[in-house]
Formats: sequence, structure tokens, C-alpha cells
Amino acid sequence: MLCGKCGSLKAHRSRRRGIQDSVASLIRLVPYRCGACQTRFYARQLVEPSEAVEPEAAAPEIKPGKRRRPKGLVARLKEMMDVRREKRQRIGTQLFIYGLALMVFLAILYGITQGGIPGF
Repeated sequence: MLCGKCGSLKAHRSRRRGIQDSVASLIRLVPYRCGACQTRFYARQLVEPSEAVEPEAAAPEIKPGKRRRPKGLVARLKEMMDVRREKRQRIGTQLFIYGLALMVFLAILYGITQGGIPGF
């Protein structure tokens, strides 16, 4: 499906929500959402659901050993999000360690200034 706003081919069917979508479905308008610009729009339903091609017949045959991981935009975005999540976790751990060291330093400094620490 072609997006009317940005011209992308990444539009997909969207769920029907609310009264507006129910009324639109009576005149065979189906909601779509563009994956590129996130615009929601309506388009005519061309094929009756009962006349639609079965997914098994339309899908190409995939041999058991020949599957590969998709290298598309979604896979790259997931990979970037994983890297960012790991970086946030490292930063959180480092901040905890630095904060703990600062607390120990301040406790020692307080002890020295308030009367001394036995043994120092």
C-alpha cells in the first residue's frame, strides 16, 4: 500500500478503533498506517475476506535449513536499541560504584574533621 502523505510503500493494515472506523468499514474503507511517517489513513478494501488468497498459497516455500536473519531496518533498529540498553546498564553500574566511593570518602573526611579516626 502506498502512503498518500510521504509516498512510502511501508503502509500496513491498522486495527479498527472506535466508531469512526466501524462506520468507515460499512462503506468498505479499511484503516492503514504508514510505517515511515506514522500517518493513519483509509483505503478501499478491494477483495472480500472470504475471497482472499490463503497465506500458505501466497507464501514462498522456505526450506528448513535456509532461513536467515533479516537485515532490514527493523533488525538494525533492534540492534541499536540493544546496544543503547547495554550502555545504559554500564553507566548505571559505574554511577553506583562512583557514588559508593564518594560516600566512603566523605565518611572518612567527616571522621577526620570531627575528632579523628583512631589509628590515623
